[in-house]
Amino acid sequence: MPFLPHAHRVTKYDPADRAPDGTYRGTVDSVSDHGPVEAAYLEAVAAFGLAPRALVHVWPGLSADTAGLVAGLPEEFGFVCVWEDAGGRISGAVVDEEDRVELAEVLAGARAAALLPYLADEHEPLFTGVLPDADGVVRARWQV
Repeated sequence: MPFLPHAHRVTKYDPADRAPDGTYRGTVDSVSDHGPVEAAYLEAVAAFGLAPRALVHVWPGLSADTAGLVAGLPEEFGFVCVWEDAGGRISGAVVDEEDRVELAEVLAGARAAALLPYLADEHEPLFTGVLPDADGVVRARWQV
């Protein structure tokens, strides 16, 4: 499965407190006013067995109207398709107009699916998060 392109820099700390080599030199304050949201996020990430620094995008649920997804495709397109097959397995692939026939066949046998943008400037997940390191500090940087 291909990686989604993204350009994020995630930090809870003031960038002015970073040394030229990127290390953090300021006072570490891990207290947050978003505790319940962060706690729910951490529980969800842990449930999927992700490692620290894993970037997670949360999207709306999959649609059971897989035929409608295929019927609504424009002439030219490019998406990340995520689908749940008849056995409950979740899969994903980057698809474009050259994959139209194969995409229709895959989604015809799927329980549900979603078409998500793969361009960074079109990315609008419900929220994005990162699992912090064991010491509770988020150290992460993604650039394309």
